[in-house]
Amino acid sequence: MKSRVLLFLILSTSIVACGGGSSSQNKPAPPLPPDPAPPKELLISTTVDSNFVAAFAQAMQSANTAQRLRTTDAILASDSSSSAEASTSNSFTTTYTQETSVDEHDIVKYDGQYLYIAPSNQNSGCCYVVEDGIANASADVAMFAPIPESDSERTIRIVATDSDNATVSELSQLKVPDDLYVEGLYHNAERLTSIATSAWYGTFGDTMMRVEPWANQYTQIDIFDTADIISPASVGSIGIEGSLINTRRTAKGIHVVTRHSPVIEDYVYYPADDAEKTRNEEIIKTLTSKDLIAKIKLNGEFVASTNLENCYFSNTNSPDFIDFNEYPTITTVTTIDPQDASIVDSFCLMSYSDGIYIAEDDIVFTQNYYTDEQNNGLFIHQFSLSANNHYEGSARTDGRLYLGGNQDFRISRYKDTLRLVTSQWMKDPEDNIDHTLHIFDSNASDGKLSKIATLPNKDRPEEIGKPNEDLYGVRFMGDKAYLVTFERTDPLYVIDLTNSQDPKIAGDLEIPGFSNFLHPVNESLLLGLGVDANRHVKLALFDISDMSNPILRSEFLVAPDLSWPYSEAEYDRHAFTYQSNSSQDRFTIPVSGWDEAGQYQRQQLHLFDLMNKTDASTASINSNGFIEVNNLPDGEYPDYRNRAIIHNDAVFYINGSKVFSAQWNNPSMQVGPQ
Repeated sequence: MKSRVLLFLILSTSIVACGGGSSSQNKPAPPLPPDPAPPKELLISTTVDSNFVAAFAQAMQSANTAQRLRTTDAILASDSSSSAEASTSNSFTTTYTQETSVDEHDIVKYDGQYLYIAPSNQNSGCCYVVEDGIANASADVAMFAPIPESDSERTIRIVATDSDNATVSELSQLKVPDDLYVEGLYHNAERLTSIATSAWYGTFGDTMMRVEPWANQYTQIDIFDTADIISPASVGSIGIEGSLINTRRTAKGIHVVTRHSPVIEDYVYYPADDAEKTRNEEIIKTLTSKDLIAKIKLNGEFVASTNLENCYFSNTNSPDFIDFNEYPTITTVTTIDPQDASIVDSFCLMSYSDGIYIAEDDIVFTQNYYTDEQNNGLFIHQFSLSANNHYEGSARTDGRLYLGGNQDFRISRYKDTLRLVTSQWMKDPEDNIDHTLHIFDSNASDGKLSKIATLPNKDRPEEIGKPNEDLYGVRFMGDKAYLVTFERTDPLYVIDLTNSQDPKIAGDLEIPGFSNFLHPVNESLLLGLGVDANRHVKLALFDISDMSNPILRSEFLVAPDLSWPYSEAEYDRHAFTYQSNSSQDRFTIPVSGWDEAGQYQRQQLHLFDLMNKTDASTASINSNGFIEVNNLPDGEYPDYRNRAIIHNDAVFYINGSKVFSAQWNNPSMQVGPQ
């Protein structure tokens, strides 16, 4: 075969050399190939350092003239809930998560034998700032300043449980750095991972849109080997420049999402005159990408940060590009192997994000934008957690979507679709807020997430929610979705998603009050947690076996004797504990309030049985009493953080760092605090 190719080349050369004589000199030169078309993807990366710095400079200029989001946007940030059923049929419960295959950090972890309890942040100082700055232009300058000593011990508690007798005993403590918030823990395969940050601003609010708070912050991940439970050994420590946004754990490792604003010496964020603007421009010219991309330390030593080609920024040539105030902040995703504390992967996005959603293989950033009254909406950016080329595609749509707390349930990945619900301020006194379901093809093509359908639409114009009703509980369950809106009554909407190209409202039900949190019991039952018309904590059990006719089967007012009651689980799914059994389930919710005179704070964990779950027509909620925080030392008060573990017939109630316990069928005989 090679000889034939060689012969062909020789003959071709001979023909060109011998044929045509001088006529070849008269032929016009072949046209130059056209310049390659600029990429159309909304996000791009580069290997050219100056291009990356130029993109950052543009974002910096945008921040200098930024308009703040209007206060009306805060109205759209009310809590809600979306995706896989998160109960367990084990003998003990674990952290309640949005996706069954994706773990989430939490302040309490349980492995069936030991409780791992993060220190309470109630008495810790806020927002520790490193005086010398983290992101100094020189990589030789220490990224982390020494953490000051404190007189108070702040530790992760490791507590052994006895499920037969519903008792606990402390085994060991792990000291954590002072002035760091321990936002949560992971425990898996004899590895305990602590997620701590110098400041945490959450995933909503005006702070998300500012530059300054994200400078001089860092996130620290400490991993311990718990094979020796009495003296866990350090496996490694990772420090990442930037404040914590969120984390998730998949089979690929722990994905840590941070955000930072590089510290640029002498740069004036809001220049007052031309001289300051000129000086800013000169400072920017001296920067390199290494000055901007988040620095990472492993066991105190600098390691390679995100490769430049793995850091993405807006493509001004994209037809979907909008020149809005992106802000000069960098969101970084760092994947860590908790077994050996190695850094598996890292990529970044030169922009802010209002929230993240992580399925097993992908991460989705939601990014609300606002340029003027006529031009505002939502960007959705999808990245692979495993592919070398992380960026998959983006979409732009109307409305707003804030993620955080139980609002994460407003977005869901199912098969080859990405579903989400947005809310939009309409400036109409008769109907000032609209809610829209969007369905996208999650298989990005040419950098785009194609929209498959919306609801409402011209063929199905019925709105989701009555006029002026805000959106509260949301839950996606396979090819169905359940949405709760509220102004005066509580309409529960059942959305049929069987045909992803033609979603429709299948049925609805109106009752007083509303549900902030929705839990799928099974295909026929849906549990709602919210408040009644008088703002008392309420549980509602819906029969959804006929999607066209949802029915309220049972409801229960929780702690009606308390004044100003609320349940943390309405807004934080980790405070909700659910154990699924063959016919009768168990669940707990914390309730906070005051006594009737309004003098004493009460903190309780209420226990419930869900009866006859296999027959939706007779299913009901049964109260089994409560455990209460009491016997605290003088001067101490109940903590705002509440978690619970059900293990066989034992209940372990964790309030702050303290543990109360009891037998399920006799909660009044509680033990604790321990």
